Amino acid sequence: MIISLSDRLLLSGSQPRLGLINAGIIALRDLTDSEYQDFKKASALLWEYSKEYQVYVILVFNYFDLQRRLEKYASEYRDLNRAPLVEISVEINRYLLNWLSSVRTFLDHSEYNLKKQYGHNSDEVKLFETTCAEAYDNHFSYRFTYRLRNYAQHCGLPVGTLSLGSKFDQRTGTTSSYFKVCFNRDELLKKFNDWGPVEQDLKRQTETFEINQHVDETMTQLSEIQDTVQSNRLSELINMVKLIDRLIEPTRGEQGTPCILVPRDDPANPKMKHVTIEWIPLHIMEILANHRNSAAQ
Repeated sequence: MIISLSDRLLLSGSQPRLGLINAGIIALRDLTDSEYQDFKKASALLWEYSKEYQVYVILVFNYFDLQRRLEKYASEYRDLNRAPLVEISVEINRYLLNWLSSVRTFLDHSEYNLKKQYGHNSDEVKLFETTCAEAYDNHFSYRFTYRLRNYAQHCGLPVGTLSLGSKFDQRTGTTSSYFKVCFNRDELLKKFNDWGPVEQDLKRQTETFEINQHVDETMTQLSEIQDTVQSNRLSELINMVKLIDRLIEPTRGEQGTPCILVPRDDPANPKMKHVTIEWIPLHIMEILANHRNSAAQ
């Protein structure tokens, strides 16, 4: 954001200033060159982290969207004959494809960012790879989902069958409704020949098996992988948060949003200053503070 203000409002000089924005702009104090450069470094790291974290947030949102869609159909339709099966199938496949895509995006981006920051042979990258390998080796749901994304990308829609109806329990004398979304084992095996070690896993499944438990278990593993990614950088990022916290201490208790005001000369009008407003990444600082508190518990 760039605005034009009088020299008098900005005070004298050309140093960056700690400021507040409410109904107007208040310049609180000049920053030293060292303070400003430290802020720029810390802010850049936090904004970069925010971009990376958004990929995980998208993954989580796609998961919740899928869950809500399944719950919606389970509550709305009790009779298979009255359910718009084609519409339901399209919608569930759409949400499932979105989630599968974001699973792969999250894993690929996490690996790329770690290698870029720490190096391909770093301990951070090795820890990430080990965590992913353990999830793959020890959890069928995770390795199935990992391969299912390739199946959905190249061969066919992942959802195989839908089941809606009701069951009468003779013991209790009550009727309960059910809604099941299932994979079809034989169809998955027939259409795709790149399941790798998952092929034997699939052959041990029933002819149809529900998607819910595998989606949920995969998200549990992905959450653990995200915790590993976080742990690699959390200490450094928390130090950046502390640095900015100290910098904006004079704004505590004041009305308005803290910011950095950077005055620049206007070549067209020597009496005016262009002022660039650099925002404090408060929302990112709050996210990291919450992560720190969670890790401490």
